[in-house]
Amino acid sequence: MHLQGKAIFNLLRKNWIEDPALQVKPWQVEDYRILPTEELHKRLKRLGVMITKENFASYAEECGTPEDLTDCLWLDEEDEEGYDEAYLNIFEIWRRDFSENPSLSIFCDELDVRIDLYDLEDIEPLLTTLEDLLDEQVDKGLTPKEAFAFISSYLSNDLEIFLYEYIAEQIDLGNTLEASEFLNGIYDYVKGNPLFAILRARDLLLTDEDAAYSLLMKILEDLKEEELGALFEILDLFVDGRNPSLFLNAALQATYFIHTKEDFEEFQSIIVNFYKRSGEDKRASAFLAFSKDSIEKARFLIQEIM
Repeated sequence: MHLQGKAIFNLLRKNWIEDPALQVKPWQVEDYRILPTEELHKRLKRLGVMITKENFASYAEECGTPEDLTDCLWLDEEDEEGYDEAYLNIFEIWRRDFSENPSLSIFCDELDVRIDLYDLEDIEPLLTTLEDLLDEQVDKGLTPKEAFAFISSYLSNDLEIFLYEYIAEQIDLGNTLEASEFLNGIYDYVKGNPLFAILRARDLLLTDEDAAYSLLMKILEDLKEEELGALFEILDLFVDGRNPSLFLNAALQATYFIHTKEDFEEFQSIIVNFYKRSGEDKRASAFLAFSKDSIEKARFLIQEIM
């Protein structure tokens, strides 16, 4: 996905933190949130951007977004680095002074920060706003998928993965009503991702097990090889043995999707756990002795007790 605005630099900063040897310029990865406002204005002046604290507000009101304001103030079209550095300073001033009416990029930057901190109390109000922003994009003529992709492009985090993990955690914490309402609110935007269909099944398990199991079997039928992660989620969900038939069907299917040593080892760990919980210690030991090259033997061992 092509990132836009501040998300480009948020991702660059994350990559640099993970790998300090990454070749970057200090201004590209600096934490602008800790800089005094006076320093931000000094830097703009040094870059040749002629805007004062007093007239920043009037310019901002006219332009509407920090991106448009930077376009308005930066005159040297050939100096792309200068433009980017000016943008980061303008963005931060805007974030502080216009927090009551943020642009999309400002909102997404804040959501990015909260996702990184994983502060659930601070995240939840932003998620309500996120739903509204998605609906607004659809009202403007985008499809739900297009709206989701557009807003995601302003985030350095993978929004789809975050939302899945957030809803799954709410279910784990027992906040099922909140999880169900939020899932229903965003489902059209993530429809087609089997992970969210699995969340719907988890929600159904609390009220209608038969319907939940039917949905999960349908999900299994539709899964593709590249969706092995979703298959592992189903296996994890039923590793406790509450529905051995569904678990073993998913396990058998996984044996046709696994191609790497890492995937096999994750699969092996889940299956061994299942056998031990089921009191099948001999099968657990046998499975533990398998390697990726033994996938056909593993498949046979699963089929034995189906």
